[in-house]
Amino acid sequence: MRAKSFFYVSAGLFLLALAYHLGARSVSAQSETIQGASLVYAGAGFRASAVKNGIFYEKAGGDVIGSPYGTPITSQVLATSADPSGLGVLLENGDVLRLSNGTWTSAGNLFGGATQSSTQSLGSLKARYR
Repeated sequence: MRAKSFFYVSAGLFLLALAYHLGARSVSAQSETIQGASLVYAGAGFRASAVKNGIFYEKAGGDVIGSPYGTPITSQVLATSADPSGLGVLLENGDVLRLSNGTWTSAGNLFGGATQSSTQSLGSLKARYR
């Protein structure tokens, strides 16, 4: 009788854990994260911009406008700009992109590009500091 009770309690705990795991996964799949929000005062009012699900959104005046070309941004966005002179984003690796002729093009890297590195052997390191 004790083994049967233990089996039912164990099965119940397993099913409870399984239901929680499946529920938590489906809830996280529905969440949407806003990246790189920006709010700028531009003379007559505020301009807001952000990236959500890879699409650039801008609010100027009373209208929310998605990116006119819907070009998805696949990297993590840290900052956005919805300046009247153009749209731009700053990515986590330092790349700056601007919207030009319907596509996101590179406007350089905030840190000057990739850092050069070379592998050294222990022998060359010792020889250098002798």
